[in-house]
Amino acid sequence: MFDQQEVLNAMQDWMNTKRVPPNDATTQLILEKVLSYLSEGDVVAPAHFERSYTMLVRAGQIEAFAGALGVESATTPAVAQADAPLTPEAYHRLPASEVIRRYRADAKFKAGVDSLVSRGLI
Repeated sequence: MFDQQEVLNAMQDWMNTKRVPPNDATTQLILEKVLSYLSEGDVVAPAHFERSYTMLVRAGQIEAFAGALGVESATTPAVAQADAPLTPEAYHRLPASEVIRRYRADAKFKAGVDSLVSRGLI
């Protein structure tokens, strides 16, 4: 059997190094595929998430996507990303799981969200 926290840690590692799913539905499909591998007795690893992603793309169940959390945007310099204030539009484009993760881990993002809430913009 597998430990749920180990699965979440492996998923976070995968998202930090490989790619972030664009929405919760895609994340759920990938997670279900990973759990099917684990039910066969495998030990959880970030590679399971990449394998699941590849298999679901090949099967046409999800669209290909890229962009790890640890990778800067190719179109926006890192300095501009760090200094740009959070807008309501940018906030609403983020999947809920990403908002929660960043709110807990990134003080600047948290301050941006709190500012939008206090001004009644989200």
